[in-house]
Amino acid sequence: MKFRQREHRGDMKTSSIETGSSHGLYILSYRSVHDQERVLMFPCDSKGTVLLDDLSDRQFNNYLFARGMVGFEFDPPQVMRRGELH
Repeated sequence: MKFRQREHRGDMKTSSIETGSSHGLYILSYRSVHDQERVLMFPCDSKGTVLLDDLSDRQFNNYLFARGMVGFEFDPPQVMRRGELH
């Protein structure tokens, strides 16, 4: 599956996250329903907001895939502090 190339729009970054950013301290984790060892993780803030402009193209495509496959391939995402990964 291939997604279209995205446009980078720096002006949208600040409107999508809380101010006083805790970004980078948290991880949004999507665990596979079929293989518990398969987990896709993305940096986020404490509310689970991911800065799409900060993701690489591969991470961006994986993030959209994981979101679209919740309930089929992935469990609903969990927000975790970086040190709590298990």
